[in-house]
Amino acid sequence: YAIRIPMMNVKTNEIAILKVKDAADVSAVEEAVKQRAENVQKQFEQYLPDQYENAKNYKLVTKGNYVLFVISDQADELVKVYDSFFNEQ
Repeated sequence: YAIRIPMMNVKTNEIAILKVKDAADVSAVEEAVKQRAENVQKQFEQYLPDQYENAKNYKLVTKGNYVLFVISDQADELVKVYDSFFNEQ
């Protein structure tokens, strides 16, 4: 896995790429990621409205044994880059 989160609690931007050994575990990882997104949303709900909106628009993408989690105002672009690694060359 590789996970990047802000050092200070003023931005919601996060990105995580997780590789699951067993495909049967993907749903458990997805549930954990959804819980993380919910926790971030709760942190910012009354704190910074723009960051709360950012957290509500998170992306969760699964490709085989890989799971991508993104909270970012550039999430769509990041998902495109992620998807490009799975396109046949």
